[in-house]
Amino acid sequence: MSSFEPVSGAAAPATPRIEPSVGAAYSYAWSLLGKDFVPLLIIGVVAWLVVLVPIGVLNQINQGLGSLYNFLIGVPIVYGAAYAYLRAVRGQRPEVSDLFTVIQRSWVNAVLANLIVTVAVAIGFILLVIPGIFIGVRLCLTPYIVADEGLGPFQAVSESWRRTKGHFWTLFLAGLLAIVCIIVGLILLIIGSIPATMLVYLAFAALYDAITARAGRAAAPSFT
Repeated sequence: MSSFEPVSGAAAPATPRIEPSVGAAYSYAWSLLGKDFVPLLIIGVVAWLVVLVPIGVLNQINQGLGSLYNFLIGVPIVYGAAYAYLRAVRGQRPEVSDLFTVIQRSWVNAVLANLIVTVAVAIGFILLVIPGIFIGVRLCLTPYIVADEGLGPFQAVSESWRRTKGHFWTLFLAGLLAIVCIIVGLILLIIGSIPATMLVYLAFAALYDAITARAGRAAAPSFT
């Protein structure tokens, strides 16, 4: 089982592996997909079993229970998946145990950070949609910051806002391309959406890595 140490402290280079651009991120993600396809696929299957299956069962009983499970368990697992993909981006082998590192070490941070982001984006969408999109893009690095660096919820949200300054259009276009990739994957007999989703996760992890390295945040606190 892997120990939960911030990946950035162990492996992040002084200079970024890639430039923080859409093309560079997806190209790098594509190069990693074949190398780490099997472990990432297994991680995805486990995440599906741990998150979506229980939510489906609980929704049959009461939708509130399903939502509560997703809020308390599903979200930290998704943050753990971000951690696993970040390990792959930084040349480390992703493991199933990575899914549970955030629950073990930063569960409260993940739950509260997600709550803050959700409320902020919802308020933005109420204000005529465009502010919601802007806020969502600026806060999209929050899961990686919580999982990678162990920052508290307000610190993580603040850091995402700071680091994404000047990178809005890159992240926004990366998100649009993600939608296209997944749609194409669904068209390809549905099963194509699996590698498409993995590609998107890798691309965004690569963007976080590149943006963070440029922001001078390679050194992070260590968990003991």
